[in-house]
Amino acid sequence: MNSQKSIIPALSLSALLLTPIINAAIVVDFTTNLGTTNSRAADINTQNGDTWNFSTTTALINDTTLSPGESNKRVYGGVITAWSTAQNYAPLNRILDVADPNPDRLQLQVNPGNLTGGTSAKGVWLWNKADFLNGFSSGTLSIAAGDSLSLDIFQLSGGTSSRFVVNQAGTYYVSNASRNTTGTFSIADLSTQTWAALNTTDYSFGSFSSVTLDDVQGVGVFFNLAPSGNNQSLYGITDFQLNVVPEPSVALMGGIGALALLRRRRVA
Repeated sequence: MNSQKSIIPALSLSALLLTPIINAAIVVDFTTNLGTTNSRAADINTQNGDTWNFSTTTALINDTTLSPGESNKRVYGGVITAWSTAQNYAPLNRILDVADPNPDRLQLQVNPGNLTGGTSAKGVWLWNKADFLNGFSSGTLSIAAGDSLSLDIFQLSGGTSSRFVVNQAGTYYVSNASRNTTGTFSIADLSTQTWAALNTTDYSFGSFSSVTLDDVQGVGVFFNLAPSGNNQSLYGITDFQLNVVPEPSVALMGGIGALALLRRRRVA
């Protein structure tokens, strides 16, 4: 009976110590609480549209005043914008600091005037592994059961669609899951998702299938803004997160360690 009683508190304490270990860890946590930060200049500027070439080495938006834990505001990727009538215009691709009660946001705005044919934009905002939080910037990151992506869409124009993006060992994929309205967009378990390879030159993609995500180098959001009968393309997000659950081996070692400490205390 004494041995049975000793096991119960040991298991209870082990479970208590194990609980914080198995909680999800934040890998990317983009939130906007800084002042307005504009993107770098577009790589291509024409009378009918501007283009930021897709890049994972030259940031679209790079705030050099970031404090520790805020590296996720360094945004990579690329954007293509277009409008129907030739004219000089510079689309606004930026982290936007706005007055309350509206939340600050990462925003793309294409609004060169009253155009009959409207405007369009498509591209990717991406967060690189080098800026991942909580130690995930080094080593190999694999996506497993329970790992999740979430996005808060604050504003969009008609015809807009959003999908998640994953850089798997240098190949970019978009999620089968998509959203075309404002609000929270999330995939609670990435291991159940199918993906399509993304062309980062024109942002086209093919059919969806299962993909093993065992070397994740970046995550982000794909957006396609093609409003019908509207002279403005507008898209804004206020939050982006990647959360992963620690591997079972890590949690198991934590439980074993807790039990070992209890056993040592009882022997003493």
